[in-house]
Amino acid sequence: RAAACLAALADLMGEGPWLAGSALSLADLHAAPMFACLATAPENRTLLAGAPRIQAWWERTAARPSMGRTKPSFG
Repeated sequence: RAAACLAALADLMGEGPWLAGSALSLADLHAAPMFACLATAPENRTLLAGAPRIQAWWERTAARPSMGRTKPSFG
């Protein structure tokens, strides 16, 4: 199911570097914590490799200083 969701998100993304276009938006900020959780899953690399545009988005998002300051700690 996760792969289908990533494919759908990539389809909705369009051509911009961010989820809703050329500028960071609430869509990116809302999705970021969910992707931070996904990043802890063993399947993460395989899933994102199948969705290269989403993987590139996540890399941009995860590199933001604000993400580093709010990095969640999963038990």
